[in-house]
Amino acid sequence: MRRSALSVAAATLLLVGLGAGSAAGATLPVPAATPAPAVTPAPAPAFSSGVARTAPLKTLRASHTTDGPTWKRTAALRATPNLQASAVATADIRVTYSAGFSPAARTAFQAAVDTWKTQIRSTVPITIDAVWAPLDAGVLGQAGPANFRRDFTGSPRAGTYYPDALANVLAGRDLDTAHPEITANFNSTFPSWYLGTDGRPGAESYDFESVVLHELGHGLGLVGTLDGLSPPNWDDQGRGYWGLDSPGDAPTIFDRFIVDGAGTDALNTTTYPQGSTALGGLLRGAAGGGQWKGAAGVAAAGGSRPKIYSPANFEPGSSVSHLSESAYPAGTANALMTPYIQNGESLHDPGPIVRGMFADMGWTVSTTPAPAPTPTSPTPCVKASGVTTDRFVATGPTKRGTLAMTGGTTYELAMSGYAGVPVSSASAVLVNVEVAGPSTAGYVMLGSACGGTTVTAQQYVAGGTRAALVSVPLDSYGRMQLKISSGSASVAVTVVGYYKPAASSTGLFTPLTRTRASGAVIRAGAPLDIATNGVGGLPATGVDAVVLQVTVQTPTAGGAVSVGPGGVTPTVAQQTYTAGRSISQLVVARRSADGKLRVAMSGGTAAVLVDIWGYYGAASPAGGQVPHRIVPTRVLQAATAPDVTFTVPNLPSDARSVVLLTTVTNPTANGFLGAAAGNTTGGIPGVIQYYAGNPIGNLVIVPVGPGGTVRFKMSVGTGKLYADLLGYNGTS
Repeated sequence: MRRSALSVAAATLLLVGLGAGSAAGATLPVPAATPAPAVTPAPAPAFSSGVARTAPLKTLRASHTTDGPTWKRTAALRATPNLQASAVATADIRVTYSAGFSPAARTAFQAAVDTWKTQIRSTVPITIDAVWAPLDAGVLGQAGPANFRRDFTGSPRAGTYYPDALANVLAGRDLDTAHPEITANFNSTFPSWYLGTDGRPGAESYDFESVVLHELGHGLGLVGTLDGLSPPNWDDQGRGYWGLDSPGDAPTIFDRFIVDGAGTDALNTTTYPQGSTALGGLLRGAAGGGQWKGAAGVAAAGGSRPKIYSPANFEPGSSVSHLSESAYPAGTANALMTPYIQNGESLHDPGPIVRGMFADMGWTVSTTPAPAPTPTSPTPCVKASGVTTDRFVATGPTKRGTLAMTGGTTYELAMSGYAGVPVSSASAVLVNVEVAGPSTAGYVMLGSACGGTTVTAQQYVAGGTRAALVSVPLDSYGRMQLKISSGSASVAVTVVGYYKPAASSTGLFTPLTRTRASGAVIRAGAPLDIATNGVGGLPATGVDAVVLQVTVQTPTAGGAVSVGPGGVTPTVAQQTYTAGRSISQLVVARRSADGKLRVAMSGGTAAVLVDIWGYYGAASPAGGQVPHRIVPTRVLQAATAPDVTFTVPNLPSDARSVVLLTTVTNPTANGFLGAAAGNTTGGIPGVIQYYAGNPIGNLVIVPVGPGGTVRFKMSVGTGKLYADLLGYNGTS
């Protein structure tokens, strides 16, 4: 075998700059996989028809920083001793420990194993040989697949190597009963291990659980063969190669998803010949550097291809085998599988992008949180309360996860450190919550975790799909809670942005006179870019995100509408629609650098009305309004008059607009609800399309009249009107 099989997976992880992880969210129960048919084990050697290649170990080294500790409160959500009480193990992972592992080291190692058990599904046991022994100075650990296999019965792609554990899953049996799937060595003489499982190493310690979690990620599949060193001396000539046993041998499944910035495969020998400087340049950051093209990984990254670590100087053991350090820096949810980790840091969750990449390679992964118990950490859980003075930070849309929910059960979902929400400092999140395929009619409720007040975010009907944009305060562990009133449904949570304590001159809300940016007809597969600079006074610069009302008018077929920056077709839906029925949705969207928005439909054809209401960003010449988040409060209860003016209580004198979650139930006719300041006369802008007998809600930002008054007016018929106050925008 040539030098470490082309340094396959080249997974050296330096302990500098690994981001702290968030409180590890529990995972929803995953339906048990259908057991694979019983197969009589093949006679030894049990390699099926596959060709096996031994895999090298990946090395993890320690480096030092003086930045101090950075960690996430994983202990707050972990039940004693390791596995979260509400997480469901969907894989059988077994560890054989060598002599020398202390009880504490075994406990920390097992904590990492228990996490991986809830992330992947395998009907075939996965075995790990764990060795606790002296390694070279500064080396923390080495781990990797025991072998790779290709062209086995059940292999999805011919001529492609799969790591042992994944090959077994795809084959439905253990292809080599005589050997483990993963080998892992950890340095028994390293002097600065932190062996606790609460994710809080001291400033001079290295979190053993994080190190094990990272290395097992390589052992399970985050491994490739792309190499920047040239045979036979393995020196750096600026060239690039791939192939497991030697240049030209088959690649791994990981390799097949690596592309350049234009989407061209790194294995495309027309563009990137073996041993060429063109391929070498890609591995060193040219042509956009390595990126991941798999659909699940792209979706987890918010619609953009995940960035692969491709520094200008090729780093054996690190380059093209990790996520980009600069794209997923310390403190973000995807930092575990970047190449650097430092003293005082911990991360106890693989992250959504890694889960997506695993799904692309063939794993069945679990991405959904489960009901979480009340934390038992010595640090008390504190629910959100009072009023916060914030700035809004647009991040998405990025899907946090999808939950299989049942009525009456409260689910607590960790948000800090996920989907662009920072580990700390976020007081609330702005999320789009979609209820899909409910078995009965009902409503979804959201609120702060730790027993916080909930608010009805959206009504739903049996079999339909509805979404709602809503801001939700977080508890002291960075969590929100969700509950549906009845039936069962799939509930997806997508992060649009978050609110943080006021500390900058941006993130302010500036209202604009409602102005239509487009009313063009859009069809599925033909997205439209819309220019927004100057529309309604929207400036070309200083805009972090635009606040829009998007209405899909009488679509010809069902589907979903998506809005994002111009030039890139968005993949995350803001609202689902059905044939023949118009629907409106408040949308907060980021723009491209040239001030454009792209609107896409997944089905049918419809006129899509895009109205600009305002924006979040730097203070306008007239002065931006400061967002204030509050715990949701009901301010209008079942008003039956079709035209009602009501007072929002307890608003300060400087309040200029309010954020209301507004619902129409039992409408007697088809029409729309208008919302405006209480002293408005004449036409009132529509905010909700409604249909007779069908309840529906929408988030609205409404200016207030004298005394904090707001006016609602139904265009046709009557119904019951509700409004919950989620916050207000003021001059200070």
